[in-house]
Amino acid sequence: MSNRDYLYLSGIAKGYFSTNYLVDDKLGFQTIPHGIIVPHVKTGQSHDGYWGTCGVLDSQGKFHKEITTMQVPETFDLPKEQIKQNPATVIYLGLFAPAWGHDLTINLKRLWFLNSKAFRADFKDCLIVYTPWHKKGWGEDYQTLEQKPNFPRLLEILGIDPNALQPIEQPTQFENVIVPDASIYFLANKGLRFTKKYRATIDRIRDFALKNQTPIPDKKIYYFYGRHQIGEDRIALYFMSKGYTPLLPERMALDEQLNYLVNCESFASTLGSCSHNSLFLREGTEAIFIPRAPFLFTSYQELLNQVNSLNAHYVDSSLSVFGELHESYCFIISEQLKRFFGDKFGGYDENDFKVFLTYVRQAVSCNFKFNKKALKYYEPIYEDFLAQLKRREDLLKAYNVNLV
Repeated sequence: MSNRDYLYLSGIAKGYFSTNYLVDDKLGFQTIPHGIIVPHVKTGQSHDGYWGTCGVLDSQGKFHKEITTMQVPETFDLPKEQIKQNPATVIYLGLFAPAWGHDLTINLKRLWFLNSKAFRADFKDCLIVYTPWHKKGWGEDYQTLEQKPNFPRLLEILGIDPNALQPIEQPTQFENVIVPDASIYFLANKGLRFTKKYRATIDRIRDFALKNQTPIPDKKIYYFYGRHQIGEDRIALYFMSKGYTPLLPERMALDEQLNYLVNCESFASTLGSCSHNSLFLREGTEAIFIPRAPFLFTSYQELLNQVNSLNAHYVDSSLSVFGELHESYCFIISEQLKRFFGDKFGGYDENDFKVFLTYVRQAVSCNFKFNKKALKYYEPIYEDFLAQLKRREDLLKAYNVNLV
């Protein structure tokens, strides 16, 4: 059960925390005769465009919706001359998205099949293929497996040879496309869910880490994200004052990270890809998550907390009043954060105001407007914060920011 007592509005996120994300599905696979694997192509700048289009077409040119990314058309007009022919039967693992958080979730969802009895009995000699992430159009600028830091090592730990996985970089029709069921997936009417097969995949990785564990003195760690997070350096310093060791996971080899995670007794991070590493903590470990913006509690994280029953605490220490529409997030040292650690809150520090003004100035320069929904979320603290800030005429003049 996750603790929401240190959120600004603890009741507002109840839906995320009252869901049982585990489903007792028996997974299998689909066979698509003469299936065509369509590589990933970005289609625009919207959220759906971020994902673009890719998946598997049947012989009639219709997408199998459960094997595609986000929203795609029912049919896909693909000139025959663009389709490469391959007489093989292949196992398709789907799109390997670029972010590490996706490596730990959607990129793992079909890998359970490669350790299954069905695979060993009937498909062990088949070609294993995936769709690499594509930044532009077909034929250029793919992110293939060898370009993904740490993910090939994750495959090795699962007993999968990364060199055995082949990228599909142009539309290709095969004799048969075998598509394993997803062990973690999104249902349009129910949201995210995970299965016992997904938990078993994570357990394999954690068991490897425990078996190869070496003692380290750092029992409390703070995973530092850094990018697009204004004021996170101060959050990290505050955690350091509480005995936490700050780590930059992007600069660490996977084996080193896993050793820290299975050794630690308390883990902290802002919510996002960094916090998803909590998957590899020992069962029941304390985890402290700081939402980056209002309503960004992410059902993904709460799902992951249930995979290994973490002792999770959500602690608000942001002031991202432009909501999730602005790419940067703002962090202050909040009363909620201090209260979590039993510290007395004596008001906001001058550096809290400087961080906030830097964030506002950057957002305004990009023509962003204050988000009314975000301001509503911050109501319990924002009026007091703003009243204190408006008394600092020197700072307001120096930053030349209009807070009306």
